[in-house]
Amino acid sequence: MQSENRGGYVIHESDFPWQELADPALRAQSSIRWKTLVGAGGTPTLRLTFGLAEIPVGGTWVLHHHAPPDLYFILSGEGRTEIDGVAHTVRTGTVLYIPGNSQHVTFNSGMEPLRFAYAFPTDTIEEIEYRFADGALRTL
Repeated sequence: MQSENRGGYVIHESDFPWQELADPALRAQSSIRWKTLVGAGGTPTLRLTFGLAEIPVGGTWVLHHHAPPDLYFILSGEGRTEIDGVAHTVRTGTVLYIPGNSQHVTFNSGMEPLRFAYAFPTDTIEEIEYRFADGALRTL
């Protein structure tokens, strides 16, 4: 990480490890992996979390919701995202805005990993409480 005089920095995604769901029951349902690139803890920011996520071919990021809104920018692949029951086809170049507390799920229906950038207006991803279809409340 290289800092500028005013507190900025430059990072590369290869400097960050992929993370997976810790809960074995949830991991059995969802094969998503992610790496948070910007957010307090690894890179100092306030009110901004940004990273990359990847869903393998045939995989799913299961139905869930959380208080903060989020953005997805599809970098590669194709699939389907449902937001509050409305299905949207996604592919390279698609931008999704998911309002706070909206139920959403993403499926990879393509022939390559579905890779996307995500952003939240939070200091860290760890502070986000995810509520899943089983009613369980978890943090990542």
